[in-house]
Amino acid sequence: MTIPMPFRLAAFAAQGTRFSKARTQHVLCQPARATILTGTYPSTHGVTCNGIDLPADAQARSLPTLLGGAGHRTALFGKAHFATTFPFLSTGQIESVDGSALVPADWHGPYFGFEHLEMTIFGHNLRIAD
Repeated sequence: MTIPMPFRLAAFAAQGTRFSKARTQHVLCQPARATILTGTYPSTHGVTCNGIDLPADAQARSLPTLLGGAGHRTALFGKAHFATTFPFLSTGQIESVDGSALVPADWHGPYFGFEHLEMTIFGHNLRIAD
């Protein structure tokens, strides 16, 4: 028998800390996402504005890496934005224009501790013609 998702999430939440209110550590999306991923402040992880990639060594202490190490399966669906499409200093991350060109079409991870990904890479740059 498969347990419905809301009950699994409720059981998972019951094992940890739940917050009824939360505030972001940064107004820009890339530093805010890096903070959620690492559990550290922008001044600590180094992503202080959009256009600065999260350092590769942050993966070792990221939330999905720690969860995976504890036996949980991790996945990301949608936009990661741990790196930027057009970084100030190119790092070749898969979310950048130059890095994404090297990624096979059937690639699904791993990435920053996530075991499986179905990721949108160019979300901010999508233009729809009239």
